[in-house]
Amino acid sequence: MMHCTADYLFVPPFMAYPTPDVSYNAPTNRLSQSLLHLHVVGSTPQFTSISVGGSPIISNYLLSVRPQKPTDSQISNAKSLIKLLRGLRLSEEQLVSNSFPRWKNGDRTKAVVVPSFFDTINGRKEFIPDEGDTRRRCVRCHAPYRLPSDGRKRVDFCIHHAEPAVFSSEVKTHPCCGRALGVAGCQHAESHVTDTMRESVLSEFHATPEPAGPSDPRTDAFYALDCEFVYTTWGKEAARVTMVDEYGNEVVDCVFRPEHELVDPNTRYSGLTTADIENSETTLSDVREILFEMINSETILIGHALENDLKALRIVHDNVIDTSVLFSRSSAEGRRFKRSLKSLAREKLDMEIQSEAGGHDSGEDAWAAMRLVLRAVKSAMP
Repeated sequence: MMHCTADYLFVPPFMAYPTPDVSYNAPTNRLSQSLLHLHVVGSTPQFTSISVGGSPIISNYLLSVRPQKPTDSQISNAKSLIKLLRGLRLSEEQLVSNSFPRWKNGDRTKAVVVPSFFDTINGRKEFIPDEGDTRRRCVRCHAPYRLPSDGRKRVDFCIHHAEPAVFSSEVKTHPCCGRALGVAGCQHAESHVTDTMRESVLSEFHATPEPAGPSDPRTDAFYALDCEFVYTTWGKEAARVTMVDEYGNEVVDCVFRPEHELVDPNTRYSGLTTADIENSETTLSDVREILFEMINSETILIGHALENDLKALRIVHDNVIDTSVLFSRSSAEGRRFKRSLKSLAREKLDMEIQSEAGGHDSGEDAWAAMRLVLRAVKSAMP
């Protein structure tokens, strides 16, 4: 698995130019990374130097292609699409109520995450406990346990079901094994795991950068983003991020090391193995630097339950379209009921996702979210 790639052709105005048919040999560094930014300077597209962690990924490269001049219709359609997408963004109230990270104060030194209704009913003692409180409840078997004081992995056998019980023929059974609710788990793991965030993490968030100027091509860009998660000694952390454009091209795809010792790669859902993660030298800080080269505070980010991805990436971002909110339904109690990305993709796109035995694919999930949003605005396009 390639550990980090980021390839994108920046062509302002956004979507105005057709994607050129280009072949090139991209240089690679120690991480097999290639972050290629294409800027149109006059009529000459030019790659500019990008560095990650102080090390240059590529130096200047010229590409002998000439994008066609956009038609008035293409420009009009691009502007109309951006306008429609901006109308689907979550409001500040929706960002807060859906547990997106927000700034606690004006100096942006600490984030705050307000627990949603779903966060308060899953049995956790506290949504974000005090830093010194090491008590947790395993998200798999629901047994209480304590985090190791030294931060090291501890053997503490966890017997659980891989999938929660659902109703089948009026009886609740676990799809992973067909056993009834209450029957002993079918999976064994060496450690308990938690998805509770530590309080100190709230001081590690970063705001997406402001536009570099009125012609910053990131401002009118939009991407769909999805992460894959693993379990570490201190909780659930992202270990892969994929970002796709409106054509389904993976403009960023990075496998990176979590900040703490790996407990379980969560392969069934993440698609990642211990080797994938341990062979990567990319860090979370590297990933943010790559993303911030491609997005700014005005870029629209699309995703499904995107609050989880942004919390894991330690990013505060305002311009979000979330398909779990966009396609939510009202329950009998008046609450909004969120549907899974898998069911939405099957019903509205005739697209099967998350069906591989080797785990989910963050690129596939991001593309499904992008397609759902584009479908929602398609009928309103001129």
